[in-house]
Amino acid sequence: MEQLMALRESKGDLPSTGQVFIVTVAPGDVVVTGTDGLFDNLYNKEIAVVVADAARDGLSPDATAQKIAAFARLRSLDRKQQTPFSTAAQEAGYSYYGGKLDDLTFFVSYVSF
Repeated sequence: MEQLMALRESKGDLPSTGQVFIVTVAPGDVVVTGTDGLFDNLYNKEIAVVVADAARDGLSPDATAQKIAAFARLRSLDRKQQTPFSTAAQEAGYSYYGGKLDDLTFFVSYVSF
């Protein structure tokens, strides 16, 4: 109960605000699921390019995740590159450019049956 109260006081998101998606997958698909630390800094197309390159090179899901994490970290520190976060900020009327430092949590799964 103390953790829930601390979360409410910190203005963080409650677990009940999470979203659930049901997605049909097939063998050979790659699923990347993550938090805003990933998707605020990299566009979906950029992530797809990393995944496609990693799959072509025969990399494991762990190695693919390491490549994505490194790219997201670099982008979060870049103050000049356009990012999904800076695009959204600009659309909301703010003069913001670059990445957004944030925690980064995600996983990469290769689908096989």
